[in-house]
Amino acid sequence: MTPISFSPWQMFLGAVVRGVMILLAVASLLTWTILIAKSVELVRLRLALSRAERALGAANTLTLGEEWTRDHGGIAHRLVMAAEAERRQSQDIPDDRDGLRSASCSISNGWKRPRGAG
Repeated sequence: MTPISFSPWQMFLGAVVRGVMILLAVASLLTWTILIAKSVELVRLRLALSRAERALGAANTLTLGEEWTRDHGGIAHRLVMAAEAERRQSQDIPDDRDGLRSASCSISNGWKRPRGAG
């Protein structure tokens, strides 16, 4: 058995080591808490966006999409409102009846879901 030293220096070093170990344990607990909370938040957002994507895909008109997203809010509503503003601004362009539609179709066709998402 090793003799226990009661010198002030040894007691100080023991307290410092103990304090560092406690701080590391608290930091680890805090890190895991944040990781779990953010993971849950991201899963909830992914589910909400998937629902919005399905609903907007099923909507035949921008108005129907706006009605659904108005009740559910979030980023999908902001996107629909931006598309509606673009549609209103593009109405007065002569000889470009399909300008907005072709632009929105090229955007939606160009967008690819990242691998492993959803």
